[in-house]
Amino acid sequence: MKPSMHFGVALLLATFCLSATAQTVTPLNGQSSATTQQDSAACRALADSESSAATESPTSGGRVRGAAIGVAVGAAPMGAAIAGVRKRRHERAAQSQAKAAAASAYANCMQQRGYQVTP
Repeated sequence: MKPSMHFGVALLLATFCLSATAQTVTPLNGQSSATTQQDSAACRALADSESSAATESPTSGGRVRGAAIGVAVGAAPMGAAIAGVRKRRHERAAQSQAKAAAASAYANCMQQRGYQVTP
């Protein structure tokens, strides 16, 4: 597959996954549409700030360690490449966890303001 095709497939999957995880918000206390939008924006900002703070961590230096391991076995470029793959996997896992945490924080915030939130 060509790199541009990989990007297209990834974009399609991302769009599908985002729409599949959309949450429905139902006012339980007769909130107006304007109030619902304000509450939603405030909760989204809170959830985004919490998830971005959680994902800001220093890098672990995996490439340096991978290169050192590669040198020890006589294949420095291979060790660096392996470390790069591991780092990307770790970053994807962290992003996935951050998205789940943000969705949970948003739902909790909205529920505290008197809304029912369903996936």
